[in-house]
Order: sequence, then structure tokens, then C-alpha cells
Amino acid sequence: MTRIRLLYVHEYRDRHGHLRRYFRRKGSRPVALPGAPGSTEFMAVYQAALGNTSPGRPPEAAPGTLGALILRFYQSAEFANLKPASRRVYRIVLDSLAEKHGHRLVRDLPRDKARKIIEGIGATRPAMANLTAKVLRRLLGYAIDINLRTDNPLTRAPAYRIGTRHTWTDAELAAFEARWPVGTRERLAYALLLYTGQRGGDVVRMTRADIKAGVSTSRSKRPARSCRSQSTRRSRERSQPDRQTA
Repeated sequence: MTRIRLLYVHEYRDRHGHLRRYFRRKGSRPVALPGAPGSTEFMAVYQAALGNTSPGRPPEAAPGTLGALILRFYQSAEFANLKPASRRVYRIVLDSLAEKHGHRLVRDLPRDKARKIIEGIGATRPAMANLTAKVLRRLLGYAIDINLRTDNPLTRAPAYRIGTRHTWTDAELAAFEARWPVGTRERLAYALLLYTGQRGGDVVRMTRADIKAGVSTSRSKRPARSCRSQSTRRSRERSQPDRQTA
């Protein structure tokens, strides 16, 4: 199996046993990387951190500009109500926008200019373009609420297709199991992903404490979604997760 090592990514287990990953580069502040390596949310934040040589709060901006709107948004209830991980992602996206487009007047940002900002990112980083469109759309919605605009120019902006995910065949599953026997970290990750049906970002947060009376119960970071999975005889034969360290 080919393993790709990403620059500036450091991982460790905290005192609770949770696996943490951070983007650490000399001269820049650490950035927490959400989800599993290779996932859309992970790569979007990683690419943003990689291209941001001096992340931080954007400088003071003239009233009515996009930079000033971003500073005001940081003080809003909308931003405060975001989860800590989401606030970090929003800051990465918005600080980059403030640096490149903070001089633009909010009221004079037409639909074609807003789309051009997103398309400039999407030419090389489609996942980051989708994330930027989502954050900028919310920022401009906030601008409407505080009477800086009367419309949102990104309301109908289409998302980029990021590709498809290959579903493993039975032969590929068998090949993986033959390569990684029960008791290895790779086999444990495989079993959790295969038999719980959870997102990669939620699987990395699972611990032994989630297993009670043979049932694994976990809640997704996304709202209104939970998962309860009970080991079947087939899954126990393949992985025996109760014998491994989560």
C-alpha cells in the first residue's frame, strides 16, 4: 500500500487517547486539521494553510469594505455560535479573502465578480473553492442582515464536482484483510470504517468508551446524526475490534 506523507502535518495522541493532527510550519501559527487525511474537509484546510504564509487576523480595513465586514463578522453571534473547529476553518478562508479582496466594497460586489473569486480558486483547488463559496455565501448573508447589501451574489453559484469514490469489491476487501491481520492498527481502522458506516472524521474520534454491552454508539460532528452498530459474527471474525485498542 502506498503511503503519502504531507508536508508540515504532525499528529499525536492527547491525554484522552484522541488522535490530533496539526499543520505546523515555522513562522506560522498551528492549524488544526479536521477529519481524516485525504478527506475533503482535511484537504481543504490543509491546502488553505499551505498557501497562507502569515495566517491571522486581517488588518484594519476601511468601512464598507469586505475586510471590514470580515472583522465585524468575527464579532457576531453567527460566528460565535459556530463550533471551535468550524471557526478555525472560517478564519482560514476569510483571512485569505481579506488579504486578497479586502479592499473591495461589499455593496459593489456583483455576481460576476463574486463568481470570479470562486472560479480563480477552483481552477486548481476545487474542494477549496467549494469551501470558500460556502463561507463567503454565509458572510454575504450576514451583510444582508446588517443592511450592507440587498442580495447575495452567490445564491445560485454551482459547486465543483470533486470526483467519485471507489467502492471496494469483495476481492479488494479480502486482499486488505490478508495484508493487515487482526491486531494491527490498519485492520482496526478498516473494521471501524466498514462496520459502523461512519464518516472518516467521526471514526478517528471513536474510543473504547463508545462500546457498551457489545454495542458501539457514536455521534457525528454533524448535527442530528448518530450511529449505533452491533458487531455481527462476520465482523467479529474479520476484525475482533473488542480485542484491539481504539
